[in-house]
Amino acid sequence: SLLSLSLRLCEYTDSQGLHLQEMPEHAEVGQLPRSVDVLISNDLVDKVKPGDRVQVVGVYKPLCGRAEGTTSGMFRTVIIGVAVRS
Repeated sequence: SLLSLSLRLCEYTDSQGLHLQEMPEHAEVGQLPRSVDVLISNDLVDKVKPGDRVQVVGVYKPLCGRAEGTTSGMFRTVIIGVAVRS
């Protein structure tokens, strides 16, 4: 059977992915700054622009990697952002 989309039952939300990087002046000498991905949604979307220095409050969460319908043993970690302050 074919899948069909029922627009009346769909719920759309704004979402955005950020790539948060440690400030270079706080990184150890000779080391690259560490980074983590941040997922934000709804009213937090478009609050920051590339290059802004921000503070993020959120939940640090591992996401299971999936390939071709099966799960792999690899997990990527992200922060699910709940507050962003410039």
